[in-house]
Parts: sequence; structure tokens; C-alpha cells
Amino acid sequence: MRTLGIIAIFVLSLISIVEGAYLIKLSGRVTALSQDRVESADSDEPAPVRRPEAPAPRPRAAPAAPVPTFQTMAPPSTTPATTTLREALATTEGREQLKAAMEVIAEEKRQARLIERAPRRDERDQKYRERILKTLALTGDEPPKLDALFTALQSGRHQILEDMRAGLKNAEKADEELDELREGTEKQIHALVGDERYKKLREGRRGDRQGQGQGQQGQGQPGQPAPSVAAGR
Repeated sequence: MRTLGIIAIFVLSLISIVEGAYLIKLSGRVTALSQDRVESADSDEPAPVRRPEAPAPRPRAAPAAPVPTFQTMAPPSTTPATTTLREALATTEGREQLKAAMEVIAEEKRQARLIERAPRRDERDQKYRERILKTLALTGDEPPKLDALFTALQSGRHQILEDMRAGLKNAEKADEELDELREGTEKQIHALVGDERYKKLREGRRGDRQGQGQGQQGQGQPGQPAPSVAAGR
């Protein structure tokens, strides 16, 4: 009985070993199948699609230079006035007439300048007269004579300008007569006050000129001469 028990135990142990081996082999096959399935699944994934690269932008060509256009000059005017003027300038007589007309215009401008300067000349004469009275000690009938000289100076100037306006003389002749009138008045003042006082008057006038010149140069302006009869134009 004991021997039978040992044999039974041996048989059962052998069966257990065989079953264990079979189970181990079966487990290995299952693991292998699982790995094959995973690998096949991985191999079935679609490969990533590679998008085609966009072509590089082509450099823009420089804009073509504009074609130069040429404007035709307008034809000369053909109005009756311009036609008449052109025909007149084509002759010697017409050119002489145009020259005469230009001289008339220039003469009118010179006369206008002389007339425009007249009030300023009268103002300078008045200042010069006051300077003489202030600088020199006039006595007796000297002050009235001095007043008469300046009155004659202004009257003579206005008369010369009136004659010019009336056409009795041109601007050049009137300007020469105005210069002669001033020089004559200056000589009469010299004769009235004498050499010594006239020298004093001129020295005082020279000092005033220098003072005015320095003051105005300090302001960036050129000096202006002091009012006088012979120097003012």
C-alpha cells in the first residue's frame, strides 16, 4: 500500500510538471503573437505626407523708365495786335518809334523820382537851417537873411519841378538845375556867416556825421550823412 501511494504521488507530480511546461510554452506563444500584432499595427500606420515646398518668389523686375514726351511749343500769337506790332518792328521806322516810346517811359520814371524826393529835400533844408541857428551866434539881420536864403531855395526847387512837369525841361536838366541851386545857396550861407563861423559849422556837421555813423554801424546799418543843402539830393 505504501508503494502504491508513492507511485501515485510520483505520477501526480509528473503530470503537474508536464502541465506547467505546457502552460509556459503556451504563454510564450501568446506573448509572441501579441508582439507580432503590435509590430504589424505599427507598420500599417500611413507615412507622413510631405507637402511640396512653395517655389521661391521671383525678384520683381525694375519698372521700365517712362518714355520721354516732348511738348510742342505753342505757335506764336496771331492776334491783330501782335501781327501789327510784328510788322511795325520789321521796319526801321517802327523800331525808332518803339525806342522813342521806351525813352518816354524812362523819362517819366526819372521825373517821378525827382518829384518824390522834393518833400525830403525840404525837410533836410529845414533841419540844416535849425542847425545853423543853434551852432552859430547870428546877430542883427543875419537870421532874416538866412530865412530868406532857405525860402528862396525851396521856392526855386518847386519852380524847377513845375517847369519839368510842364515839359519845359527834362529830368536830367531839372536835376542839374537843382544841384546848381543848392550849391548857390550854400555859397550864400558861407558869405553870410563868414569863414570862421562857416568852418565851425562844417566841423560840427562832420562830428555829427561821425556820431551818426558809429551809432548806426553798431546797429548793423551804414551811417547816413547829416542834413545839409549842398550834400542832400
